[in-house]
Amino acid sequence: MNPSSKINNQVCQTFALQKSGELTEDSLKYINSLGYRLEVVNKLLLKDINKNTNFLLIRNSDIPNLVANRKIDLGIVGLDQIEESGFNFTFKKPLNFGYCELKIGIPKDQLKEYKNLRGFRGKRVATSYPNLVFSYFKRFKIEVKPVFMRGSVELAPKFGIADLIADVVVSGNTMKSMDLVPNRSIFSSQAYLISNTVNKQ
Repeated sequence: MNPSSKINNQVCQTFALQKSGELTEDSLKYINSLGYRLEVVNKLLLKDINKNTNFLLIRNSDIPNLVANRKIDLGIVGLDQIEESGFNFTFKKPLNFGYCELKIGIPKDQLKEYKNLRGFRGKRVATSYPNLVFSYFKRFKIEVKPVFMRGSVELAPKFGIADLIADVVVSGNTMKSMDLVPNRSIFSSQAYLISNTVNKQ
């Protein structure tokens, strides 16, 4: 058995990675640093050269669910996705890459309305992270109305879908291109290695 297919001396047969996005490149570098030698099977599947471990390239938001329910042994995913999912894991290790912030984006011509938290009361917030958004404002006893969108949330204020957005920000350029100003930080994230079949040691 190839020792590189073990984490904490436990054999791992399936590994989930982000299909495409901010974590993909650094996740592959991390996998290589563990001693795996990867070959491409197709655009959704990589395999250890000794055929011991499959690497599935899937949607980021699906990784916590599949790992939590032991459909996949291990995954690399952002802490934002982990906390949004609500699942607990027997093994969770920060990887020191993929740093980002979940931030509120406000239309730049409406900034004066949001000088304090009271301005957010009752507002519709388009986001892929409704649980994190709701929890954040609940701490301040502010009720907002999350509007769930899987992507392209930056479009929501422009077309009346929502008043504001909450989205993951690295540079902030996407928000700015849609005349939105990254404002209040809701959550800080980085990449984690997670499992429910590997135990902490």
